Amino acid sequence: MYVHVCLNIGYHIYMFVVKCRLDYCGISLLIMGSAVPWLYYSFYCRLSTKIIYLAIIISLGIICITISMLDRFSRPDYRPIRAG
Repeated sequence: MYVHVCLNIGYHIYMFVVKCRLDYCGISLLIMGSAVPWLYYSFYCRLSTKIIYLAIIISLGIICITISMLDRFSRPDYRPIRAG
């Protein structure tokens, strides 16, 4: 009986952590996506500047997604960074 209870709780904790990671991933994607219209209309006539800014935003977004998917980032030590 004890093993089934512990495995069940462990599974729910694991799923909670996975959902939190996906939440951080979704937030990063939404931030990246919200910058695209601003770049499109701000640099309408300057294609090279638009591409440079877009590449910077996409690369920073990918870095944020990668870091938020790491197991190390889920520890309580990083809670102030995740909240800030």
